[in-house]
Order: sequence, then C-alpha cells, then structure tokens
Amino acid sequence: MKIEFEVYGRPQGKARPRMTRSGHVYTPKETKQYEALVKASFEKVKPNGWTPISSAVIVTIEAFFVKAKSNKDKYCTIKPDIDNIQKIILDGIQGNDNVILDDKSVIGIVTRKFWGVIDKVLITVETVENVEGPAHEQ
Repeated sequence: MKIEFEVYGRPQGKARPRMTRSGHVYTPKETKQYEALVKASFEKVKPNGWTPISSAVIVTIEAFFVKAKSNKDKYCTIKPDIDNIQKIILDGIQGNDNVILDDKSVIGIVTRKFWGVIDKVLITVETVENVEGPAHEQ
C-alpha cells in the first residue's frame, strides 16, 4: 500500500519543548499548528473507511523551499534542520484516524530538501512486505 500527499506552506521543523516559570513543559503553538496542518492535508486524500497503518512502513519526505533571489547556493542548506523536519512530519502523521498508528512502525526514512517553485512537503508512506535486513557474517 502506498499513500502520498502534499502539505502546502513553508516546511517547518519540530521546535524544542518550552518550559514555563512554574516548570510546566509544553509544545510551542507553531509546532502544534504545523502538525495539525499535516494531519488536515492527509484528511483531504484519506480513503473512505481508512484504518491507520500499523505494519512496517518506509517514509519519504521531500521538503521544497522557494529560493530567495539573493541566495546563490546550489543546494538547499537552509533551516530547518532535516532531522527536525522528520520529527514534525512523523508526529503529524501518527495517531488514531491518521496515516500510521505509531511512528515506531517506521523502519526506514528518506528526507531531502530542495529548492522549489512553491513551499511544500511531499510525503510518501509505503508498507513493506517481506523485509530482509542486511546480510551479515555469523
């Protein structure tokens, strides 16, 4: 099975948890909003009667950024960091009534950043059948 969808808007990374003066830890509002945008983007393409995937999956995340005219870099090396993009997307696609039930089922992930015509993230989630690990000596 393969699910593919796009999240329009500038790709974001998962922000660090914040702490109030009283010691309460919370997730920043921008992070919660982007995770909700990821979920809402999946809702637009979700098949009727969808059940979240609980088996092994491979996730591909392609983040596209509009290049500033002043930027002369060939490769997209701007913030956010690629690992923070992965975290916010994985948190945005997991849960009841979402793409995957839990991100522990992700056995492989490919994440890339590109310059693009519009800001967006393309997310592909594929189930894996008969996965074999790397060969090793005994």
